[in-house]
Amino acid sequence: MAEAESRFDERDIQFARYRLKQGTPEYAEYYGRHPELRALDDRARALPGLLSSESLYYHPLDTAAAVSSFQLIDRLRNSVDGAFEEKTGLTHDEILSFLVKWMSQLGADATGTGPISPSAWYSHVGRGTGGYGTKIPVEHGYALVIGCEMKAEPVSSAPGSPEVVEAAARYAQCAFLAVQAAEFLRLMGYSARAHIDGNYRVIAAEAARETGLGSYGWSGLLLTEKYGPRIRFSVVTTDLPMPPPERPEPDFLRFCRLCRKCVANCPSRSISAEEPGKVDGDRCFAYWNAVGTDCGVCMAVCPLGRNRGILKELALRYRPAAKLLLRLDGVSYRNMKAQREGTE
Repeated sequence: MAEAESRFDERDIQFARYRLKQGTPEYAEYYGRHPELRALDDRARALPGLLSSESLYYHPLDTAAAVSSFQLIDRLRNSVDGAFEEKTGLTHDEILSFLVKWMSQLGADATGTGPISPSAWYSHVGRGTGGYGTKIPVEHGYALVIGCEMKAEPVSSAPGSPEVVEAAARYAQCAFLAVQAAEFLRLMGYSARAHIDGNYRVIAAEAARETGLGSYGWSGLLLTEKYGPRIRFSVVTTDLPMPPPERPEPDFLRFCRLCRKCVANCPSRSISAEEPGKVDGDRCFAYWNAVGTDCGVCMAVCPLGRNRGILKELALRYRPAAKLLLRLDGVSYRNMKAQREGTE
């Protein structure tokens, strides 16, 4: 019981709460435990909603594109698990080396491998397959995390509709890769489950951090050295043994403390100016449901999400370089924004 209580309950995330319907046993049970959230969530449900035709940034073509990607993910949600075969005579290293290389060939922009802790697993099902409220066992101790870059140009449109098209496409790409990777591991004789958008059993960002792909920034998003926050993840958990990451976890917060552009530019004022990683998720999610996109402004303004070569590397280590990067980035981001707005 203590282990389950130390893990985060997926029923508490905004997506799961948003789906609860009045008059159902799930609605009554959840708000019986959390009466303080009922009015807040009912107000969110009264807003137009993500990708709604009544939302502020609705665009018929962009919305259809995003919905198409999410529907593809829906069709993959029943393919995340399955029976595994007899083990082959191949070594763990041979299997893992091939798998990582294959994922890269198929389009993964980043991969992380290694042990993950029980705290990376949700405690109860809030979405996806498996039954709402079902306790989630810690089935596997290792993970392959697959990252797919969100392209800079559509992200720069945030909070406009091209950003959500790109987000949906990368979630679909990650899901496509994870389902294949999980099936590959099962054919090699190992238990494996893919964790994809809407059907996670693990916290994808935490699995990415634990497998060496990055660390959390001021906005609460996981930042990677190459793409900053412009990356989406899927996860494959397995019992195939994997060594821990060799590189130390990067410290992005030193740069974030000088920058905090995510705080200054957040349209919903959801990101704390005082405490790194503290985000009002309910306020952020309400904004999503008002504008119809998943916003993405915190990704668009992040200097670590742009390719600055050696200057970005130096900025993570030295304060003068960080200040120079911030000045250059401020000019380039304003120019990019002005150019985009001029063509709309």
